[in-house]
Amino acid sequence: MNFEWKLPTKFEFGAGRFATAHKLLRGLGKRALLVTSNSFGKGGSNAAVLDELLAQLKRIGTEVWVFDEVEPNPSTTTVDRGAVLAREFRPRYVLALGGGSVMDTAKCLALLAVNEGEIYEYTYRGPGKPMKPFNHALPVVCIPTVAATGSEASLYAVVRNTRERRKTTVFGEALIPTLAIIDPELTYTVGARQTIDGAFDMITHVMESYLSTAVPAPIQDRLTEAFVETVVTHLPRALAKPNDELARSQLSWCGALALSGILRGRRGGWPIHALEHGLSAQTGSAHGRGLALLLPRMMAFDSSTIPEKINAFNLRIFDKPDMESGLVAYMKNLGAWTTLGDLLAPGADAQEIVTAAVGHALEVEGIWKTGQEPYLDNIRPLRAQDARDLLLA
Repeated sequence: MNFEWKLPTKFEFGAGRFATAHKLLRGLGKRALLVTSNSFGKGGSNAAVLDELLAQLKRIGTEVWVFDEVEPNPSTTTVDRGAVLAREFRPRYVLALGGGSVMDTAKCLALLAVNEGEIYEYTYRGPGKPMKPFNHALPVVCIPTVAATGSEASLYAVVRNTRERRKTTVFGEALIPTLAIIDPELTYTVGARQTIDGAFDMITHVMESYLSTAVPAPIQDRLTEAFVETVVTHLPRALAKPNDELARSQLSWCGALALSGILRGRRGGWPIHALEHGLSAQTGSAHGRGLALLLPRMMAFDSSTIPEKINAFNLRIFDKPDMESGLVAYMKNLGAWTTLGDLLAPGADAQEIVTAAVGHALEVEGIWKTGQEPYLDNIRPLRAQDARDLLLA
């Protein structure tokens, strides 16, 4: 498969790197819009981290405005509100301190600071739907505090339209961060559940095209297995000892690279992400938790088509001959196993939510061919009823 890969992001990686942020940010400009969540704001559990960063920026004479309203699964309303601040302040760059939601919001604000309109106009909502073009955005610097999405080195940002219950993607080369300051020490205080969610986010990033194509791709397949093996090995260590520098470093580096494009050149769709975006658009559940629900179910669905590949994967990663004794047992032992009920609010109608989630996935990422039922791209085409069965199993 012919492909193009451009990764202009400069990585500054390692324990203690956060303390040198002022040296790395010097020269980017004297006006920075700092984007974060309210947990980093005054009175928040991570307020000391933000205070330290602000002190460093003051040391190099940078004027800073803070937007600390980012929520999980950031809404288009929140992004558009931040855009008002960005346009008024006119920063030279946007600085993200937080997890995937914060980094995605920072990218959107970098776009809207120098382009007109609202963020939803720039999102991909499916074939034939208008998508406002852009080719310029402010530079983005990411300081991730969670090992998960890989937004610190990707060209994607995901936002949620709460009015329409849609989760859509903004993407473009202009959104690839200029600099990523990755200090695993910032992840020491991340709780067990969020650490697990982040791990399965990065695992799924590398597993989707691994599963959804039979076309040989030796380097990509071996890299995928190395990514997963590294995460699987170090996740339990990070859970047992949250300040384990080696374990947290391995997770942070895997998270950063997983969506960087390093696995380009392998055919295959992203059916798990398509379904998860539909699911979390309806439920507001954590992205990584939805992926943890879907990954083993998709592997079970594909096992009738590529049993040898899936069994070889479990043997290589878990030293077990099949899914049930391999990935599934690992997830259950770790506390990562997730059911649909775990994602639903009390009293929610599972059938209704699943139908809406599947419809959303097919609308945005489905393949439509004349005279055929639409499906999600996968080694075994995933049609609406298949997807509903998979989610309700």
